[in-house]
Amino acid sequence: MYRLRYYCPDDAYWRQQANQHAWGQHKEKLLLLEKIRLAHGIDYELFPVPSTPDGFIDENAERAIYQQQIVPRARLLIPRLEERSVSRAFRSHGGRGHYYVVHRIAVLENGVVGWVTGTKSSRRFVPANSTDTSRPEELYFLEALLAQGPALLRELCFPVHKSPEQRLVDLFCSSGALEGPFRLGVWLAAGKQVDLLCQRQGEAWVLEVKPTLTWEAFGQAVGYRWLFSQEHPDVRVHCGVVCGEGDSVIEAVCAAPEFAVTVFVRTDDGFEQRGFVRAAACRSKD
Repeated sequence: MYRLRYYCPDDAYWRQQANQHAWGQHKEKLLLLEKIRLAHGIDYELFPVPSTPDGFIDENAERAIYQQQIVPRARLLIPRLEERSVSRAFRSHGGRGHYYVVHRIAVLENGVVGWVTGTKSSRRFVPANSTDTSRPEELYFLEALLAQGPALLRELCFPVHKSPEQRLVDLFCSSGALEGPFRLGVWLAAGKQVDLLCQRQGEAWVLEVKPTLTWEAFGQAVGYRWLFSQEHPDVRVHCGVVCGEGDSVIEAVCAAPEFAVTVFVRTDDGFEQRGFVRAAACRSKD
């Protein structure tokens, strides 16, 4: 269930940097991650953050990670990180300045970010009497995890009440209505964010998630399908709305071939297809 992700500088960064102290801390993190894996079976992954040709961390890459991996989890992360907003936790100047993702360690729950160092929550691991201000709190966190094991991760990733949209996403992804893999909160180049993306080789589903089918959801599904197809011209792109309650008038418009929007409505038996129905899109119920 739990896994660690280390947002580390890429190899090009270390080749250009002569900071032996920072390199030593990086190696210490890697050693602790491996010790935790061996002692507690908590696996980890390295997520290299690209650097620029002049040897600095690429802030555009940090911004993309923030938008794709952190922002979609904001509602859950804010109480766990003890922050007022995720922007304040990952950006300077009160959430309006530079992005800072590199060097942090995240706890993944079922593959998505559930907790991150470098926040108010992680400062608890720095000893009150510590005089070494240059030692990153990630090392203190990893040492605590090595000592306490999975119980610490369960404590950090405590349950947070989910919104109706989040509950619908969980139900839909586990229903078998579409075959995964699924990605949450996918940003498009135009600056728009797709609620849920299901993408396989040569085919993708752009999905909006709303408690009730609305004209807004209809418009977003159609518009985001067009934007996604511009970025991926070789992919066959479908669109749909996942909702808890339908609307017969909007469903009739969705069914028109010129719009071709599939509506997945939550029922007692799973999700029923309405609007533009693609029978081949769903798994067999047999």
